[in-house]
Amino acid sequence: MKKVVLRNLSTFFGIFVLSMFLLVSNTEAASEIELISENPESDSVIEMMHYDDIKDNPELIQFLEENNRADLLKLDDMNYSQQAQALKLSIFNTRTYPDGFDEILAKYGEERVNKTIEKYGMVYEQPTINTENIDVVTLSEMDEITGEPKSVTAWFITYQAQRSGFVVNFTKVGTSKLDTVSLSQKRYHNSSYNNWPMAAAGPLVTKTQVGSGVFNVWAQSMDKTTDYFIYQITVTENGTVWKASNSSETFEAGTKRSHQRYNFEVGIYGDSTFKALGGERHHLISADALKQIGKDPNKSPAIRMIYRDHRLTLNHGSSTAAVAYRAEEVSYLKAGKYEELISKNVLDFKKLTDPDVENGNLYNKYFNELLLTILGLEDYLGIVAWD
Repeated sequence: MKKVVLRNLSTFFGIFVLSMFLLVSNTEAASEIELISENPESDSVIEMMHYDDIKDNPELIQFLEENNRADLLKLDDMNYSQQAQALKLSIFNTRTYPDGFDEILAKYGEERVNKTIEKYGMVYEQPTINTENIDVVTLSEMDEITGEPKSVTAWFITYQAQRSGFVVNFTKVGTSKLDTVSLSQKRYHNSSYNNWPMAAAGPLVTKTQVGSGVFNVWAQSMDKTTDYFIYQITVTENGTVWKASNSSETFEAGTKRSHQRYNFEVGIYGDSTFKALGGERHHLISADALKQIGKDPNKSPAIRMIYRDHRLTLNHGSSTAAVAYRAEEVSYLKAGKYEELISKNVLDFKKLTDPDVENGNLYNKYFNELLLTILGLEDYLGIVAWD
């Protein structure tokens, strides 16, 4: 008889592996895993653990080491590219700089971009890999006489919110295949303010004899400033059924959504084609301050931001602190201290905690857009003249 052993691991990607006997509901983890039904005739053993607990599981460590996959024990020490290589992902996000950085280089040239980054001390801080979001599933065939596993196979199931859509990938160590895997998916978007209706529901995807590779790509274009994916995956093996879901992820501030996408953009504020798309457009230097020196804020570059992110910016709103901040901006501008003001406003983004948790602060979250805005503001304010 087949013996199914499921073990739980974790990383930023929201990687899964299936398991039995318990319902895991961890507010830090992206998933909840539940045993739906069990085949009593199967001499199966199912275990689940979080990544941090793997160090206490010598059998799993030995299995990965014997299969020359000890690198999978070190995912929390890797950057995104290294992690993708270890998991053998054919589709993944490169995080040396945020997505879209190459387009900035193409538009403004490497020399100017590098000088601007150096001038304003801009450093992109790669997000910390959250190893609490990986689960591991193992499938064992047991020796009926000795009660020991004759063979073991482990799967790492990776969920990624890509610019093109939602990608699910299986990384296998071993030789077995899973009987049946079914996947359902939904996408929610930020239509306006704090409204997050469901934007689309994907078709049920069911496959048999699942091994390694891309399990499914659900192509979904972005129509709002941000969206995120909810999934449910069901694994059936030898009559035992497991379900894993990230349905506990919500739009509430402070909730980590591991499968969220952003559609930020920099444009000219008064350009009719530059849409808010459910978010709001933000002047890095406030419109009020620009007017005080005779500048038209409609011709200034602005950043399309998530509604609740914009509400956190220090020069926005009618509070006493915001009014004082804008008055300080005017002082800088009237003194001709344009670069000092830009530097101050950009660095102040570091003080703003990301409500979506993942990025740490708004500086890191909007790094590309801040850089693009600086380059635009330099031209708008006449700070530099480049060929």
